[in-house]
Amino acid sequence: MWRKRKVAKSSPENLAGLTAGEAAKLVAACDWDTCSLGPFSSWPTALRAAIRMMLASKFPSFLTWGDAFPYLYNDACIPIVGERHPQAFGRPFADVWPEVWDDLSPFLKQAMAGEASYHENMKVMLNREGELSPAWFTFSYSPLFDDLGAVRGVLSVAMERTAIWLALYRQQLRNALDDELRDHLDPDHIASAAARLLGTHLGSGQCFFAEIEPCGQFANVAGGWTDGQAPGWTGRHRLDALQTEGALAVPLMKAGVPYVLVCGSRLGTQRWTDEEKATAREIGERAWAVVERSRAVAAVHEAA
Repeated sequence: MWRKRKVAKSSPENLAGLTAGEAAKLVAACDWDTCSLGPFSSWPTALRAAIRMMLASKFPSFLTWGDAFPYLYNDACIPIVGERHPQAFGRPFADVWPEVWDDLSPFLKQAMAGEASYHENMKVMLNREGELSPAWFTFSYSPLFDDLGAVRGVLSVAMERTAIWLALYRQQLRNALDDELRDHLDPDHIASAAARLLGTHLGSGQCFFAEIEPCGQFANVAGGWTDGQAPGWTGRHRLDALQTEGALAVPLMKAGVPYVLVCGSRLGTQRWTDEEKATAREIGERAWAVVERSRAVAAVHEAA
């Protein structure tokens, strides 16, 4: 739990030359005596210039200064900082981002040694809303020099690419599903193939589709897949047994009524994200449309 930061009353002197914005107000109002940077009035000219440049940038940016790596960022970076803002401002990088410190600290230290680095579409696991979830960033780390030309800090410019990568992975899953189902007419094979592709994509130990009976209390497992370690589900089950805490249970709706439940499970306590649930719903709907079409074709052939 982040504690509220102590702030000092801002002054015109502190605000002079700073770009207007939420981050600039934090620069002026923070109690810098509690930070490794020391009082605002004692900052070297190079640090003041770097901060002004960072605050004026429209790209998400942060900088650190000194071996403690205090974390200062601009307005464009606030969406990345998320729920850690504003308490994160001025705190050591390792305290703000403990889950990625081992991944990123080598780049910080490399920049402090005078060598810049660039990283494209790097995947990290970020703690967001209390759960670790994948995120992708393209970013650079560059050394910052003091008034005498010595490296004293690091400037980073970054762009989050998570939405793009999640959309790409979902499109790849759609394409794989279409390729898998193109030449198959057997409903059980269609359901099992879709469950395998979806379960693998989600990192689930098992995945299956359960057709909900009109009474709404029972469901029949129509097709499923397991990774060989998780137990599989077959037959008829109470609906509430399939919706246990921590399990993936996404209903497919028709005329406002659930008719299929997309189910899955995995080890650990990692929650299912909204993106994962949306993917399960989309793949389930696409697969089940093929299942129903194949059943309709089979019914016509039987009636002929």
